[in-house]
Amino acid sequence: MAKAWILVPKGEHDGALEILRSVSPSLPEAAYLRGLLLDRVGLTERARREWERAVKRDPEGPWGSRSAVMLMKRQVRLGEWESLEDFPFDPLAVSTEIDARRRPIAEVLERAVDYLLLAQRHDGGWRDPFVDVHPRSGPGSRYDKVVPRTALVIHALMEARDRLPRRRKEIDAAIRRGTDLVGAFADEPDPHVWKLTYALHLQTEILKADGPPRGKTVARRRAQSLIASLRRIQHDGGFSYMPPPRIHSFNTAPVLLLLAELRDVGVKPPRAMLAGAARFLEGLRRKDAPHVFQYATNINHRSPRSSSCRTALCELALLAHTGKKDVSRLRRGVDLFFEHEASVRATTKVFESYFSPTSLHDAYHYYFGHYYVARSLKRLPAHEAKRYAERQRDTILRQVELDGSFVDAQMQGKAYSTAMALLTLALDLEVGAE
Repeated sequence: MAKAWILVPKGEHDGALEILRSVSPSLPEAAYLRGLLLDRVGLTERARREWERAVKRDPEGPWGSRSAVMLMKRQVRLGEWESLEDFPFDPLAVSTEIDARRRPIAEVLERAVDYLLLAQRHDGGWRDPFVDVHPRSGPGSRYDKVVPRTALVIHALMEARDRLPRRRKEIDAAIRRGTDLVGAFADEPDPHVWKLTYALHLQTEILKADGPPRGKTVARRRAQSLIASLRRIQHDGGFSYMPPPRIHSFNTAPVLLLLAELRDVGVKPPRAMLAGAARFLEGLRRKDAPHVFQYATNINHRSPRSSSCRTALCELALLAHTGKKDVSRLRRGVDLFFEHEASVRATTKVFESYFSPTSLHDAYHYYFGHYYVARSLKRLPAHEAKRYAERQRDTILRQVELDGSFVDAQMQGKAYSTAMALLTLALDLEVGAE
């Protein structure tokens, strides 16, 4: 059997990692794989020709069928789930997760980083895991998450690179490309809250990190542009991806937290903007259960567990804004999260788990909740923070996918959840949970 060389983008766009596979170039499998990787580097038309060739050669077989899916205008992106590795795996296993608690943490981080580097697109971004041609939810809409996903992945790579010195050159190359994509949005922002929030998140992290003055100057300018755009979509003090009256706590709290952090690094948001967001959040605190925040102005789930992925975030944002030292409510929010963490996990990975219609959890809030809980730990006394961090680290390390990634909701994509998991682990390690 002849061997085919397959090129996978890695690092700079004009570089490549050559993977040797024992596949005859004439077989449908090789045509499918060539199409997959040509698509990854942006050569879409050449990719489609390869898939058309595979469909013709293997119309009823697995490679022709996969290629046919890739040719559909509306489809799940198989590239989100495909891997060029062959894993030793029990085909009757009930999960694709492994327990990595006994593995060196650097190995876990590197595997996750490998996944992220190979998933980066030719334009520097990490794209949505499905194609939706509907004008309300397709590319360019408020449901297009390429910008926020890329911002979070870049932050995760920034946090991982010091622990992976051998990979620094290629990680830095990926960071530059992704930062350029997010920066282009920040220079000409659209009024979509998820995009604005996490584009601002990346500028904030650049300003907080050690870096060249020029990069900070650009980040400061972009932050001011994004703040102005967020100000224009602020309603009754809050923020939402939905039109009024449905204004969300979990959209408002990250914005308030960012505005408070930017104020502390010399970027001055309008005081009324912070005050309005804080007032809005406090207005969503339930009077009969102060540790519970409503989902949105017109949605008030009665179960305390429905707030478990956002209470710590809301309390953290309010503390950052006010500068108060009392962390009792924040501690209650952290406890609430861990109390219901397992039930939230049960709503994720719906292809493997029973999805309860009464759970009152959105699956993509799982690692979202973990990340903001991890950010909250630095506010707690050191001995408490370490105990929580060790528990959180062990929980996450039991949920590593075979390819090194992490998954919560397939609708948001593995790059998003992998980035959130990496950011959480980085924070846990900072507070001493090595």
